[in-house]
Amino acid sequence: MLTKLRCAFAGALLVVTSPIFAQTYSIDETQIRAQLVAIQSASLSAELAGVIKTLSAQEGRAFKKGQTLLAFNCDLQKTQWQKSKAQLESAEATYRSNQRLYELSSVSELQLESSRIEVDMASADADYYAGVIDKCSVPAPFNGVVGEVAVKALQYVQEGQPLLNFVNPNRLQLEFIVPTRWLNWLQQGSQFSIAVDDTQKSYQAKVVRISPSADPVSQSIKVIGEVIGQHKELIPGMSGSLTFATSE
Repeated sequence: MLTKLRCAFAGALLVVTSPIFAQTYSIDETQIRAQLVAIQSASLSAELAGVIKTLSAQEGRAFKKGQTLLAFNCDLQKTQWQKSKAQLESAEATYRSNQRLYELSSVSELQLESSRIEVDMASADADYYAGVIDKCSVPAPFNGVVGEVAVKALQYVQEGQPLLNFVNPNRLQLEFIVPTRWLNWLQQGSQFSIAVDDTQKSYQAKVVRISPSADPVSQSIKVIGEVIGQHKELIPGMSGSLTFATSE
């Protein structure tokens, strides 16, 4: 059953009440708020269980893409990898020998096929342990700054246990909500300014994306913007009020 929405306007304050949710949503059109959010951020968890051998990541420390943030003690896994590579070499040698013997009718086709299967199995084992070795170190996927570090060096961690999180503070975007009827004039490239509470400064910005779907209850839509230029004092989590160059 469709439920009617009751809308009341008091000045510039849009109030939408929905009996479906028994909740009132409001958007003060005279003071749209926005928050700075990092475009690049990540929370890392352990992909294998083991003891942390080295931990270079520290809260607030900057790092470069590819830099090792954390490494596990993988001596046992490396030994298993060496063993699997030796078994692969042995299986390949046996298969090559059987190929020559098969040509001389000294071994059956079944024996030749069995030796080929042994090569495939040994190759799979070698690939598996090579993949494990790749997980023994945690490289940074992008330039950034370490946030929270949840572990310590020499600590044993379980697979899936949180390790650390980090962000790239140099790539920020603005996220905010506006009434859907603003779409009559708001579009990609629309200019506005944001007065950031934390810095007590105003910055020029522009709309870069608009959500393709609206919230039918609050009659609002999410907008993504970006600050024009580089401003090192701006960091994720800061917020402020927006002023648009064009308004109704």
